[in-house]
Amino acid sequence: MSGLEQKKLAERFARMRADGLCDLKFSLNVAEATVEQVCMDVNRVYELVDAGNFVTLDRWNDSNRKL
Repeated sequence: MSGLEQKKLAERFARMRADGLCDLKFSLNVAEATVEQVCMDVNRVYELVDAGNFVTLDRWNDSNRKL
């Protein structure tokens, strides 16, 4: 792991795993973006979620979460 954004994301995933995260996948094309750029984008999404800037979608009925 080389970049700050990768480290930041790895630390978040470690906390999420400790809280019960089972599986999370990303499809990544490094010809279009570096790993660090993708991690930066994912971190930004999590920052927005942490700030409450999201809407829960439950119409696909594919979640195991209890809402």
